Amino acid sequence: MAGGKLISTGVEFPDATTQTTSGLPLTGGALTGAVTTTSTFDGRDVAADGVTADAALPKAGGTMTGDVSLGDNVKAKFGASDDLEVYHDGSNSYIKDTGTGDLKIWGAGVEIATAGGNKYFEGAANVARLYHTGNEKLATTNNGIDVTGSVTCDGFTSTGIDDNATSTAITIDASENVTFAGSVTCDGFTSETGTIQLKSTSGNTNIDIHRVDTSIGDANGLGHIRFTAEGSGSGEVPAVEIQAVSDGAWSAGSAPGALSIKTTPSGAEASTERMRIAANGNVEVATGNLVIGTSGKGIDFSASTDGTGTVTSEVLDDYEEGTWTPTFYNITAAANIPATYDDTRHGNYTKIGRTVTLNVFLRTDAITLPATAADFIGIGGLPFTITSVGEHSAYPAARWLVPASNWATIPRVASIGASEAFIRLYTSTSAGAGETTLASNGNDFAAGGNSNSIAFTVTYQV
Repeated sequence: MAGGKLISTGVEFPDATTQTTSGLPLTGGALTGAVTTTSTFDGRDVAADGVTADAALPKAGGTMTGDVSLGDNVKAKFGASDDLEVYHDGSNSYIKDTGTGDLKIWGAGVEIATAGGNKYFEGAANVARLYHTGNEKLATTNNGIDVTGSVTCDGFTSTGIDDNATSTAITIDASENVTFAGSVTCDGFTSETGTIQLKSTSGNTNIDIHRVDTSIGDANGLGHIRFTAEGSGSGEVPAVEIQAVSDGAWSAGSAPGALSIKTTPSGAEASTERMRIAANGNVEVATGNLVIGTSGKGIDFSASTDGTGTVTSEVLDDYEEGTWTPTFYNITAAANIPATYDDTRHGNYTKIGRTVTLNVFLRTDAITLPATAADFIGIGGLPFTITSVGEHSAYPAARWLVPASNWATIPRVASIGASEAFIRLYTSTSAGAGETTLASNGNDFAAGGNSNSIAFTVTYQV
């Protein structure tokens, strides 16, 4: 500024003609002293600007000691192409990955929760957990997942579940049939109330056990159901087994099969076959008895009605073998006759349905004759009373010849009357029930030893 002055409030610079040697040349130079002013330079308040600059964050980075407040829809953008945006639109908050690559959240422990701390997700120590209203519902494990509560699948359309091996472990086809490639083990039943139910709203509910084999020989296993429990140190022990086996070699149009039922007896840990239903329909009881547990029930032969009469029953409901003790009996006095019997005395019986067969042998070494010699005598102690159905009281329900020896008067005929539980003896082959004049009485006994022998077999109905 030739011929003039540069004036700042309170400061006067000399003109060029009077510039001292310590002044700043007009052509520029280094200012070695301080410049102060109580006003502004070019409209800027140097003092105020200096304070702001001291508190500013350098471009090279640094530490902020205050908040950064961004208004609605003002975005914090990151990346050379603004790849990541963080902002609030007045209603919702957003973390938006709009560029290249993935959005990655890394941390030793990661949580996603509500503002009040109600967790939705937590990840730590290689375990991811999902929460519902703060309660854990699903957690990952080294073998899969651990679910707390129920799993409801609506619209599950997967055609298979892979076990990470060479084949699909579970296959679901288009008809919703489920196929398991290997064994199915259910370890979740920890109480006796555990059940598996198969339900169908219509039609049949089936369980198919299928052997994939085209060459099946005789006695080949076709399927097996085992009921087991933990043995005493020997693992699973079968208590009952049901097994299907081939009952002959299979060929085109011929697939004979049998069903075997096995049980394990007391004191053992291995099952034994008890019953088999063969391919020809025969039921074979291998060990044990066929026990009819209800009176009046038995084996029904109604499929083979052969008689021309009126059939009243075709159920064989009883079989019994046993012994009984025959004694000489005073029919008139309704009391046993005191006697000492030979050691060979015996009585056996067999009962099949309503039919009873008796075997009898009696012989006395001593006998006390009835006080009234004319009292009718017979044999008592029968194990079954004869029937009264359809019998006329004047005639015996059963009558037969008897071999006897060593009597005073030998009885020739024996009979049992309707509803009677003793045997009547007669001295004539023409005798019948009611022919009392021919009935044996106390006078017919021999009093000595080795006397009054009688033996016979009789069959009657009860």
